[in-house]
Amino acid sequence: AGVSIIKDLQLSINYGFSLLDRDIRKTHIIPTEIYHAVKADISYSFLSHKVGIGYERIDPHYQTLGAYYFNNDLENITLQYAGTMWKDKITLSTRFGFERNDLAGTKSDKEMRFVASCQFDIKPIENLQLSAQ
Repeated sequence: AGVSIIKDLQLSINYGFSLLDRDIRKTHIIPTEIYHAVKADISYSFLSHKVGIGYERIDPHYQTLGAYYFNNDLENITLQYAGTMWKDKITLSTRFGFERNDLAGTKSDKEMRFVASCQFDIKPIENLQLSAQ
């Protein structure tokens, strides 16, 4: 879900932050650390296809009490495609790009890696659908 900027152009942004104080001996309530997480996508739809670009950044030491961000200390940029073919019997959805860690520049084991995902669905007959990831 997101908001339409103009016809067929959609923007989606999720933002979270955590306020922490790791020193339990303090008597004040004001947190001393703040960490951010953001995920944004912009996509354009045409005919039965959708193309887009995504950005995700999770600060080092970011923590949540929810279940959305299990990882931290990463940033990735991805290209996305989704579309249907063959009279809507085939659906293809892909996302690929690059991810890096050590956003604060403090680790000795910095990584930059290629990330990708793909989902393929086919509905050869009315009551049968096959999926692969």
